[in-house]
Amino acid sequence: SVTSDVSSLISKILNKTGYENTVYLYANGENAYNNLLLFKEVAKSFEENSGRGLSAFVSYIKRQIKNKNYLQKAVFTSENDNSVRIMTMHRSKGLQFPICILACLEKGFNRQDGSADVILTEKCGIGLNYIDKKRHIKYSTFPRTASVIECNNASQSEELRVLYVAMTRAKDFLYMIGASKSAKEFIETAKEDLTAYKDNRFSSDMVINCNNFLKMIMLGVAVHSDDSKLEVNFIEEVDADETEIEEIEERPFDKEKFEKLCEVLNYKYPYKDLNKIFVKQSASALAHKEFSSDYDFVRKPVFVINQRLSAAQKGTAMHKFMQYCDFKLANISIADEIERLKQNGKLTEQEAKSLTIENLKAFFDSEIGKKVISNDKVYKEQNFMVEVLATKVYNDLSEEFENEKIIIQGVADLCFIEDDNLVIVDYKTDKVDETELISRYKTQLDIYALALSQVFDMNVSQTAIYSFYLKKLIKL
Repeated sequence: SVTSDVSSLISKILNKTGYENTVYLYANGENAYNNLLLFKEVAKSFEENSGRGLSAFVSYIKRQIKNKNYLQKAVFTSENDNSVRIMTMHRSKGLQFPICILACLEKGFNRQDGSADVILTEKCGIGLNYIDKKRHIKYSTFPRTASVIECNNASQSEELRVLYVAMTRAKDFLYMIGASKSAKEFIETAKEDLTAYKDNRFSSDMVINCNNFLKMIMLGVAVHSDDSKLEVNFIEEVDADETEIEEIEERPFDKEKFEKLCEVLNYKYPYKDLNKIFVKQSASALAHKEFSSDYDFVRKPVFVINQRLSAAQKGTAMHKFMQYCDFKLANISIADEIERLKQNGKLTEQEAKSLTIENLKAFFDSEIGKKVISNDKVYKEQNFMVEVLATKVYNDLSEEFENEKIIIQGVADLCFIEDDNLVIVDYKTDKVDETELISRYKTQLDIYALALSQVFDMNVSQTAIYSFYLKKLIKL
């Protein structure tokens, strides 16, 4: 759901579970299948208009159900109905109709698979483009050219199979329509190519070079031009100046229709404010929207990690030490505790070297450090997922949404119980002053307090930030 849009996610779920095939086993299975297709279209339309992701779509569906604005069911028609059905060639498989019309046959095939810098095929293996850095040029290699040919041949074979499926859907009449500026010339060229080979067969290049269904069909026309059952009509381009244009009858002004049109055009979506909120979101994301770009892709892949860690990676190492260390053992010897965590696989060699013992010792020597060492009710990396009123987080929501709820999830670095109250501490390694830390993280700690007070069912007496850079506790 993070990397896919809603409609693609629904398609992946249906394909992986096989549910689309399962519904065909039920009574009115095709109707159920059409409803699934309609549901995907609703998801696609929603994203095109709002682009808010899965959480917003789930919220939208819930509101529709709550307000009894149920989605319109798919209109089911069988192949025997007296109606016109429009579908893709793939969708027509297994069906037959008295009359079929294949339109827009001039549309080109998708050849993007053969244009990638890296192409992987079954027979030729991997094919790569070569980049000449000195001359700043890129060109295809022999293995890649072979892979492109194999890829295009496989793609062309699939297009031929699809065309066969489409042409065999008609029981009585088949109409195939396409636009081309050189249809006649193409057919004549095909006939000439045909005479050069035996058994009325074209050269493989002639077939492979067809970049649309229309050219494939015109090859067939060249072979069967004398067949009485085949009728070919060429409609020449008509000059627009020669066509007669009917005069439009002037109609009186309809005030009622005009007002209705204005009402539709001026319509305002009543739930517009909810488009900016998510049904489920992390506490850090809610608190740090203005700083979100500072934390994109902070973790590097293992194969590009250098000997020196970045500031973000050093901060992660510090958090890992505080998460996995035994506070009492660390208070005795931080160096020994670092070595123990390294031997247990909790810290890498680079992470262990990046830790500053002086900064860690400052924590354990501080008042807050002594409290957690002597306290038996200490919770490290405390996970939470709670439901709260949206107005508690989004202050600018209007009063009509005061009962709207959202789910908040997150992880608190450290919390402990003191005098039947909860104390929450968040570790920070940012190299900024106290004012900047409070500005960045106070909202996050407020959300932690709101959530953890529900989890522990007790009052939060204090929230604080411990800065390893400043070596001090900042109470909020």
